[in-house]
Amino acid sequence: MISAFDPPLRDPPLRGCEGKGTGTLADPVFAGIERTRREPVPFPSHALSGTPASGTGPHGWWSRAKRRVALTALRPLQAGFGPRLREAFGILMYHRIAPVTPGVTAPTWNVAPERFGSQLAGLLSRGYRAWPLRKVLDLHRRRRPIPRNVFVVTFDDGYENVFHHAWPVLRELRVPATVFLATAYLDSGAPFPCDDWSAAGSGGVPASSWRPLTTDQCRAMSADGLVELGTHTHTHADFHGRPRELSGDLRTSLDV
Repeated sequence: MISAFDPPLRDPPLRGCEGKGTGTLADPVFAGIERTRREPVPFPSHALSGTPASGTGPHGWWSRAKRRVALTALRPLQAGFGPRLREAFGILMYHRIAPVTPGVTAPTWNVAPERFGSQLAGLLSRGYRAWPLRKVLDLHRRRRPIPRNVFVVTFDDGYENVFHHAWPVLRELRVPATVFLATAYLDSGAPFPCDDWSAAGSGGVPASSWRPLTTDQCRAMSADGLVELGTHTHTHADFHGRPRELSGDLRTSLDV
């Protein structure tokens, strides 16, 4: 899975997996399914147009130079061997899609709207195809091949900025996506308890940069047909070692 963030977090890793429970609200069969842990397609660095640099100044330059050298060295291996699985595919996992407010600490877990659009457009222009997560899971269950140039777009938590800034891009590019909602916080005027951005909830930034989605916004995106809604649990609590509590929390989320 590829996670995409703007600074201050690092460049998106070429590989990785968050491994949180996920599902689709309309289909309880998906409840509690972990993100597919299949080896993702290691997208070339140039495919993610506008991918943020890892810093500025001389140290940032040196970091970027080392990264370019490493990626160049890996290309022959990729060309010769490819990903470990023939039907590997990539999942782009986003959280917040919000502009950066000058003079304020940059949002965490964020990709600016312009960069988000350039990332998706860059992949599409290079022959990658966006599929709904439901389609990929269906083929995986039936042991059908999944083309290696397929990618899936997901959003975790359910920030209101997905409605304002990501959805218009998805519609323009006709890219399907799944939004995994922490349903306890729908229609809330307060930040997510898990939001680690210091400016969340303050009046110095647009409320849409930290506020959860509303029920009406979710219905509007779902009715469009491009966006599906999934469960990111109800409370977004830490359920490690508590399977019964996780099961109950998921059932509550599915009932919302």
